[in-house]
Parts: sequence; C-alpha cells; structure tokens
Amino acid sequence: MKNKNLFFALFFALFATMNVACSKDDDEVIKDKQENTEDKDDDNTGDTDDKEDDKEEDKDGDTSEFDCLKGSDYYLFSMDGNTEQKISSKITLDCRPNETSVALYIWDGTYEAATASGPNFFGEVESWTALSVGSAGWSGMGICVITPANGGALTVDMTNITPEHTFHIAMRSTDNATHLITLIGGDGNQASIAIGDTPFTDNDKVFQPYTNFKRDGEWNTIEIPMSEFFDRGLVYRNKAQNDNLVTFLSGGVSGRMLHYDAMFIYKKK
Repeated sequence: MKNKNLFFALFFALFATMNVACSKDDDEVIKDKQENTEDKDDDNTGDTDDKEDDKEEDKDGDTSEFDCLKGSDYYLFSMDGNTEQKISSKITLDCRPNETSVALYIWDGTYEAATASGPNFFGEVESWTALSVGSAGWSGMGICVITPANGGALTVDMTNITPEHTFHIAMRSTDNATHLITLIGGDGNQASIAIGDTPFTDNDKVFQPYTNFKRDGEWNTIEIPMSEFFDRGLVYRNKAQNDNLVTFLSGGVSGRMLHYDAMFIYKKK
C-alpha cells in the first residue's frame, strides 16, 4: 500500500510538471504569435501610410513629369492647348496670341516664318513659335495687347507678380545667336536679359549674357527668377492696354533661328 501511494504521488508530480511545462510553452507560442501579429500590423500600417501619401500626391494632380507644371499662379505667353488644359485651374492670366485681344507682331518683316517640325517642349504634336531672322539687318517682334475691332480691349493685370515668381521659356537652336528677351511693365518700364554666349548690343547698349542653352537642336529649359527682372528695372505697376508684354531681338544675321515654346511666368512649387 505504501508503495502504491508512492507510485501515485510520483505520477501526479510528473503530471503536474508536464502541465507547467506545456503551459509555459503555450504561453511562449501565444506571445510569439502576438508579436508576429503586431509586426504585421506595423508593416501594414507602413504600407497604408505610403499608399495614403501616394494618394495625396495623386489628389494634388502633380503627377506630371514636368516640374514646371506643378506650380501655381500662371501667366501664359506660349503653351499648347493640351498642356494648358492640364493646369487650367491654376492659370491667372492667359496672354497667348489669339489675334483678337493679344497678337504676335513681327516688326517690319524682320523675322520670317520657319518650319516647326516634331513634338513641342511638352511632347505634344502641336506648333510652337518658329522664326528665322530675315535680310533687313536687324530683327524684332513682340507679344502685344491689342484693341479688338468691336472694342473691349483686354486689360492685362500683372501687378501681383512678385520676386518669388519665375520666368520660364523653352528654346531650341543649332546656331549660336544671342537673343535679347525684354519684359515690359504696364507704364512702359522694362528689363532685358540676353540669352546666349556673347553680349548683345541694342542701340549702343551692351547686354552681357545672363545664361545660355545647348545648341543641339533639342528643347532646353531656361528659368529666370523674376527678381532678376525687377532688379533691372521692371515694375508691374499699372495694368497694360495696347502695349507690348514681351519682346525678342535676335540680331541681324539672316537665317538665325528663334524657336521657343512654354513661355510663362509662374510660382514654382
């Protein structure tokens, strides 16, 4: 009987030990499962945050490959219709030549029409301004506000343009002509910047080059802070009517190219 009781005592002790061991193992398994679940939750949260960020970027409509279309407060001088639709809600003023309220005037026939072949700066199969210097010995053209035949001239208000805005233009060429770009304020004041490798002389005034672009026949971007124009005397003080807004000179060498697209003032993102 004593041996029997001893046997049962040993059996129950062994059983209890196994129970404790199993419970401990089960607790560790449960703990591991909880940790794995938390890790997965963390991973899923990270994925969700990334997706939400992606959604926010998509909501902004800033998925264009062109950074110059991701800004705000656009004042257009040159842009194709398809691209214009992509930023239509951000356009403050449209000054593209339309022969009704804004015109592109070539002065005294000093430029001639050139061929615009291939896609424009934004990759659209649409035209851009393509001119070549004629034989007059000089060249000049301007984008000008005009009075329509039925009256009601466009009033151009650019007084809200600040030094934080940027002037953007795309140019392409295979020659080494220097071009003088001039922005004109509402009361006739103006500021000019030379684009090229050599100085540009206009009426005995010499303009040193501000920047240049590759003459490889491809589209090249030029961006100039509006503060640079303001520092040179430009003031958008009054509203413009029957006045040039921007002008170009390309010298007097016949055949020199003036091809430009995507010309506007905007606030960069």
